[in-house]
Amino acid sequence: MKKILIVLAVPAGLIILTLVLLLILKPRQPGASRRISTEAELDLYLEQITENATPPSLSLTVLKGDKLTYSKAFGMADAPLSRPARTSTVYPWYSVTKLFTSAAILKLADEGKLSLSDPVKKYIPDYNTVNKEGEGVSITIDQLLNHESGLPDIIPEGLNWIHSSREAPPNQTDFFNQKMIEEYRVVEFTPGSRVRYSNTGFIVLGVIIEKITGTAYENYIEETILKPLSMEKTGFSGTSGMEQHLATGSQHRINAFTPLLMIYGKRGFMKQLVRETEDHRMWFMPVNTDYSPSTGLNGTSEDLARFGYALMTSRRLEDGTAIGIESIAGMQKPYTMKELERRYSRIKQYGYGLKAWKMKGYRIYGHSGGGPGFAALLAFVPERNLVVAVSANDTSLDRMEILETVMKMDW
Repeated sequence: MKKILIVLAVPAGLIILTLVLLLILKPRQPGASRRISTEAELDLYLEQITENATPPSLSLTVLKGDKLTYSKAFGMADAPLSRPARTSTVYPWYSVTKLFTSAAILKLADEGKLSLSDPVKKYIPDYNTVNKEGEGVSITIDQLLNHESGLPDIIPEGLNWIHSSREAPPNQTDFFNQKMIEEYRVVEFTPGSRVRYSNTGFIVLGVIIEKITGTAYENYIEETILKPLSMEKTGFSGTSGMEQHLATGSQHRINAFTPLLMIYGKRGFMKQLVRETEDHRMWFMPVNTDYSPSTGLNGTSEDLARFGYALMTSRRLEDGTAIGIESIAGMQKPYTMKELERRYSRIKQYGYGLKAWKMKGYRIYGHSGGGPGFAALLAFVPERNLVVAVSANDTSLDRMEILETVMKMDW
């Protein structure tokens, strides 16, 4: 027995040691050497970051109220092809997509087409969720939104569920029925008793949207959110005209994602994913995830900021008119910090998919996103009437460092 434990412990120890070494040795984003107070100083700082290739390129947009205060791009969207980043450069947003799915669900609730307290089984009757003892459990829509469902996450298996960015994503209901309805039905805890981040829950929400509307999830998001908010440079894979503006994902070989992709990716996965390697940096083929409702959107930082303004004010940036989703304010749950700390040990709240945390004495709302080759962040600060959106073509982007730098400035 002791020999078996030793045999099992050695590989596990090697994996842990490898990850620790990667964290120590990986290239790091330069920190701000001093307090940044002007836009010119911010420009120099962001240029320093991209010249260090951590990440190779990024786009940053800042809104103060309804004014586009700052919007610039830095670095190379594709260094091997000598293609610079522009403000029109498109980046995959990965998990920031969840906020769009949340907004769509709240819109359907406003229209009386669902109730947030409805059980999932009302819309997906064949989805038989059970606990570890095999006993049936009920999961509600609001538990999916708040990551309280207990459904196991699709990662790492989901790393293999990708398609070319030139192709349209699969139908979400078909994808769910083929890949997930049986394999992801055993909950890890009693729904509503705990919080654990789950991509699975948002994929289920996407299926519910398709069941209720009778249209593809991606089409519903485009018609009810993207077009009304004039997000003309945002879409899912296969969107006409988007590919030519898409940044190329990249990461340094010394990166925690590298062993994860090698360990959990199917045979030949890395060869399929990596387009070329230059100066120890891998540049990826253009791919998107198959599961659109949790990670599928691509867009510019300006469009992302436009959506952030809508979340913060319930109004369109262009003309100040209401966006028509009254319940969207519910994403900013009115917990006091004391209640927040009591319920969530890391001072983090999920309000219908929207995270809340504290920085520099202010409550911040938003969501980050990231996956092989890309990183993004959307954040807004109602007390300062501020919206910040940043996107980059490397997972090494220190989103919080950039947000904190922006927060220190007098806009």
